Amino acid sequence: MTISVNGGEFNGGQWWGTDEGPSDALKVKATFDWDNDPVAVPEPATWALMIGGFGMAGATLRRRRAVAA
Repeated sequence: MTISVNGGEFNGGQWWGTDEGPSDALKVKATFDWDNDPVAVPEPATWALMIGGFGMAGATLRRRRAVAA
């Protein structure tokens, strides 16, 4: 069995046990594999578009309130 905490990987293993009696042997084999992928970080242009969009939406809402009043 291999476990690496910082590397983000775990390779399964085998476990043996009995189920209430000497003749009932139980074998379980499990394999787990996952990778520690880098986190997706938006580019600066994406942030600028998002902030600009929120600004335009806010300006539109503010203007609609002023016209309605």
